[in-house]
Amino acid sequence: MDENDTITQTYATLLGTVAAVVTSGVNTLEVAACLSQLGLSLYKDSLSPEDYEVMCNEIINRRHLVTGFSDSYWAVEESNKVLH
Repeated sequence: MDENDTITQTYATLLGTVAAVVTSGVNTLEVAACLSQLGLSLYKDSLSPEDYEVMCNEIINRRHLVTGFSDSYWAVEESNKVLH
């Protein structure tokens, strides 16, 4: 399995988990705040201070490329369907 496959699987797994939390009624802004903090904390632990700053700047610079959660969720759901 190559890195793209692993990232796709991880993304789909986490997307499903987040969807379950959101659909259970948890406030979406609360979920977003927690996920943002967790993601930045993982970057901070995994990258050098310089690379962490580069990553944060890349996140800021690419913010306009982000799709809505609903769009992301349904795109993955559609790609996981098995047609018979």
